[in-house]
Amino acid sequence: MLERKKTQVVQFLMKLRPNFEPIRASTFNRATLPNIDVVFGDLIRKETHISTLTFMDLSYTIDVAMYTLIGIHKSYKQSTFKKSRPKYFECKEHGHSTSHCK
Repeated sequence: MLERKKTQVVQFLMKLRPNFEPIRASTFNRATLPNIDVVFGDLIRKETHISTLTFMDLSYTIDVAMYTLIGIHKSYKQSTFKKSRPKYFECKEHGHSTSHCK
């Protein structure tokens, strides 16, 4: 019966996706092959770690994008607005044509 359980663990590990290779390698490198419950625990821990990292990375990206959008939005409008409206030499005012210059 023990041999059958070991065979099931080995077959299960061999069918894992490539991103679980570290779990597979560490399990095979142990002195004794653990039972299926220990292997499942390792896999759940790895899945939780991957999903946490993915969520943290996504959250950071969204925060940076929002900060950048908000931070640039005000200064961008002001600088673009001033640059698009020429400042005249005579009166040093913005937004009127030479014919209407004081």
